[in-house]
Amino acid sequence: MLSIPFGNIPPERHTPYFVVVYRSWQPKKREVYPIALNQRLPQIAIPLRPADQDVTLDLQELVNRCYEVGRYDLWIDYSQEPEPPLPPEGAKWLHQLLVEKGKRSA
Repeated sequence: MLSIPFGNIPPERHTPYFVVVYRSWQPKKREVYPIALNQRLPQIAIPLRPADQDVTLDLQELVNRCYEVGRYDLWIDYSQEPEPPLPPEGAKWLHQLLVEKGKRSA
């Protein structure tokens, strides 16, 4: 679910996932960060107060740290397909990545 109409996102920026940043003092403005799973997650600008500079959040580093500290490698069953399912090209990419990482057999 997006906080903006999907049609307002240019077709060349369509990806399965997005991060949308909203600033309360600019109610009609949204910043959209497309998320392609086969690429590094983006760094996004996090607004604080109107007079303050944005803080940069490195989503990839955040996810990596959560994965390590949460020990997700011990309880995720990588033999299963993700929910929701990926499109065929995404599923093929994911399978190859998991084979390379030793999390799934070829």
